[in-house]
Amino acid sequence: MSPLSRNFSFGHWIGKGFTQKEARLKIDGVVEGLETVKAVKKMAQKYGVEMPIVDAVYSTLFENIQSHTALQNLMGRDLKSE
Repeated sequence: MSPLSRNFSFGHWIGKGFTQKEARLKIDGVVEGLETVKAVKKMAQKYGVEMPIVDAVYSTLFENIQSHTALQNLMGRDLKSE
């Protein structure tokens, strides 16, 4: 939650509409969250676990979906007992 965190700063730039590549250029150092999202998405697919938040983050970072669109898609999902 610290604004000094690389992951927090990266998310800030993504939220401002920057692409993943553009946001990475603004961060000095590694953004561990990028590889984490890839790994979690892969594991969820492997084990057949539905992870809509991970899907939304992944689509924003790696499929060029705007963050506001990913959020709208996430919030517009049918309600489930999760």
